[in-house]
Amino acid sequence: MDQLPVELHIKILSLLPSIFLQTHPLSDYDIRLPSLFPFNVASVCTQWLTIISQIPECWIRVVFDVAKEPAPFLDAFAWSNDLEKIEVLVFTSSTDDGEEYRKSEKQRSFAIAQALRPHIHRCKSITFDLTYSTSLPPSHIFFLQDMPCLEALVLECVHDDIQVKLNPWMTTAAKRPNFGSKFHSLRKLSLTGFSFLYLALHLASPASFRQFNFNRLMELYISRFSFLESGHYTAENFLLYLSYALRKGSHSLYLRNLSLSYNYENSTTCPLTNERLLPRNLLFHSVTKNFLNSFYATADIFCISSLTIKECEIPTNLRREHFKAAADYLVLDGIVDDERGSGMRHILDICLYTFSGKLKICACRSFNDSLLEWLQTNKSPNTFPIEHVNSIHIHDCPTFTPITLRNFVKVRNALPIIDFLYRIDRTVVELFVTGKGPSLTKEDKGWFLGQSHTTIKWITENDEGIREEFYAPIPSPLSVQYSSQL
Repeated sequence: MDQLPVELHIKILSLLPSIFLQTHPLSDYDIRLPSLFPFNVASVCTQWLTIISQIPECWIRVVFDVAKEPAPFLDAFAWSNDLEKIEVLVFTSSTDDGEEYRKSEKQRSFAIAQALRPHIHRCKSITFDLTYSTSLPPSHIFFLQDMPCLEALVLECVHDDIQVKLNPWMTTAAKRPNFGSKFHSLRKLSLTGFSFLYLALHLASPASFRQFNFNRLMELYISRFSFLESGHYTAENFLLYLSYALRKGSHSLYLRNLSLSYNYENSTTCPLTNERLLPRNLLFHSVTKNFLNSFYATADIFCISSLTIKECEIPTNLRREHFKAAADYLVLDGIVDDERGSGMRHILDICLYTFSGKLKICACRSFNDSLLEWLQTNKSPNTFPIEHVNSIHIHDCPTFTPITLRNFVKVRNALPIIDFLYRIDRTVVELFVTGKGPSLTKEDKGWFLGQSHTTIKWITENDEGIREEFYAPIPSPLSVQYSSQL
């Protein structure tokens, strides 16, 4: 290969971008492969690295694995010249979580961030997905200039090793820099709780968040932090800044792996600001019971489209007056609960009037006959839990029996319309049972076929591996075939 003329090497390598740089986005797994172009070619020999570094089109996607030394490719951001919409991924393939690796990850990530800074404004996406939060670059550096091309900024980690009290620089902003104002393409912003509040620390006021002019459909992800009881990094401050960062009714908020570093005593705390939190979609994923209590006690929240609670323990002292919502979709997924289902019952009870439309219950062990019987119980004359919900999807819940579910549907379908002006119909219009679940008897199928007001789709597999597929009313063969392909 060394005997070939340099001109031939250049000719061959210049053809590669059109072959290997796909126009459609790669999966998160694929983009992390060491065999991905152009790094596979650039790693062959010094000559190929020199040649391919002169082809800007090769470097519109820059990937670093901090488990390896990044030095040979630190200039890759400059190799794209003035091309825009650069995709940047910094990740680790290492499973090491020892002290030596932590130091190495931090040093390498810092070197990459320093090389990236002059080129941030040209980026379409920037992702740092590392082991430790101390390895993530300071969040505010990504907002110091206009970013009209940026569609996604992700700063995520597996372990939060930030110790705020030991680092005074984290609690005091030496100066308040001038920030950009054009982030209208930013559809995904994912920060740790520390990174979000560290950005806020550099703002003149909470209202300064509005100057960023985020995309109206932006999704905001906040993760991996334990809020302090006092100082800047409190849950109360977090909610205050959120109320200004979120655009009312259009932004979505996803909260994951958040907790409090202290025991929270529920109180009648009033909202800290007259500004309401109005997320389009709201998700709690693996947040602690303490955090949920604090969140709902101190924030004025109106959820617009959907609320999802996933792998959380629901506090049983949440109060209805603090649980304001207007959403039409409630998802309870993998709820951590006691045998009685106290958390599930409580959330369904306080959602009596706040949710209308759809309910999905997924992989909840406490969804059983006892809970279904409770859902049939009058709370007051002609008032039932979740009575405004008329579409119910049960997924991976094998701990109930069809006959008890039938009784629930029977009670609901017999309820009268409660408001003739707005036509609030409490009938179960749709019932979907999927995933792990019980099989139906011939009697069950006959009964469901007799429910003219309810559409049923039952596609389950029981503990013995027996698959059940049943529809009511019975659809045409063509529609069943189409449904099975979805």
